[in-house]
Amino acid sequence: MFYAQSSWDSEDYDNWYENDGSTGGALNRALTTYPKPNSKTKPQWFSTVQAADRQLGQILDETYLAYDAGLLILATVGIRTAIDRTTELLKIDAAKSFQQKLEELQSGGWIGDTEKQILGVVIDAGSAAAHRGWSPEPEEAAQLITVMEVFLQKAFIVEKKALGLKASIPARPARQRAMKTPEAPTPRPPVSKLFPGTGTGT
Repeated sequence: MFYAQSSWDSEDYDNWYENDGSTGGALNRALTTYPKPNSKTKPQWFSTVQAADRQLGQILDETYLAYDAGLLILATVGIRTAIDRTTELLKIDAAKSFQQKLEELQSGGWIGDTEKQILGVVIDAGSAAAHRGWSPEPEEAAQLITVMEVFLQKAFIVEKKALGLKASIPARPARQRAMKTPEAPTPRPPVSKLFPGTGTGT
């Protein structure tokens, strides 16, 4: 089933001049469809994440749709939720606070100190959107999306591909031991030094 609705406002009207100097005009129409079109923002690796966890895929799908529709408060909350779900998939206790989860991500080698600070900002932004109705500017929302994508790509894509390369990398050849040069024999000291008072008579 597909549904489409075209609506307009009588005061939302565009006017222009034709080539012959006459005037023209038309109402600006808003098109609403069901189901909604797929997001144009999703990264190429989205299907990989979706296959890894259906719930995370749904969270991301709704987050991208909200972002594309300009619903930036909902998109920011979705970003926070996606990061939270990812920590669960990385076997971090869901009952822990976000700060504790970030510390475990760092100690587990998933993120570094700078990434921890950046993700902390993203989590704070999501909390502000969820609890205080904070709405980021479009440029700020784009930055939040980028941080989330970098984190997800490292967790689900880059690490696995890097580990997969190990099988195709040829083994390092064994080093051949260098032949030792035989040491010259130590010359024997003269008998006169071993036994003082002896020597060749004259």
